[in-house]
Amino acid sequence: MIRIQAYGTERELLLLKEMLTNLSIQYEKLEYELKLFVTLEAWKGASAQADLVDLLICDVSEKAAVQMLISERKQYREAKIIPIADETILPSVYVRPEIFPCALLWRPLKNEKNQNTLLQILQSFQEQEEKDQIFYITTRKKTQAVPYQKILYFESRDKRVYVRTEFEEIGFHGTLSGLETELQENFIRCHKGYLVNKKKIQSVDWAQHLLKIGENCLIPISRNYQGKIREVYHERNHG
Repeated sequence: MIRIQAYGTERELLLLKEMLTNLSIQYEKLEYELKLFVTLEAWKGASAQADLVDLLICDVSEKAAVQMLISERKQYREAKIIPIADETILPSVYVRPEIFPCALLWRPLKNEKNQNTLLQILQSFQEQEEKDQIFYITTRKKTQAVPYQKILYFESRDKRVYVRTEFEEIGFHGTLSGLETELQENFIRCHKGYLVNKKKIQSVDWAQHLLKIGENCLIPISRNYQGKIREVYHERNHG
């Protein structure tokens, strides 16, 4: 499911909705959720709820909308952004690192080029979804999506579970036992306090009972799990 948010005039948002509807009819596999905002206040309200967003489409005619888009980029670093523009708007307004657009919708909005642009972006999401499996973390403040391929390991400590990537650690309420059952095809228990990504195992130090995960993480292997680790490591390296 591709989560789309769009800001603009009521007329253009209706055209955008029609274009997306036509694409979903032509290509049945395209599934999306669309939220439309005709006021900045409504858009800010949705942003405050920290809803998950995959694609932001925004009319950049107004300075305030551009500033909002910059703010959204900070909050949704993985989202794709598509400005709606025309020849009266300088490219420097929306083609900038703080926004980092992936494409452009050019006025008049309803034309074949824009339709093809939307199709290419939506299909890229679909291909990525099929390639990447996603782990969703829900806290009191927001829900965050973390692709399996970015997860190094899960750690249980201080009555919480923490998911560790190369760049951050996120805590949430849960149990490793529950995660072990849910994620058994991609993750393996190596210790009562750790569940590691099978694909992130770089090496095993059997003498020290340590797994090297990613580039710099060393995770202990307890005796109870050594057999399973040997099987997974041997299968991955020897087919």
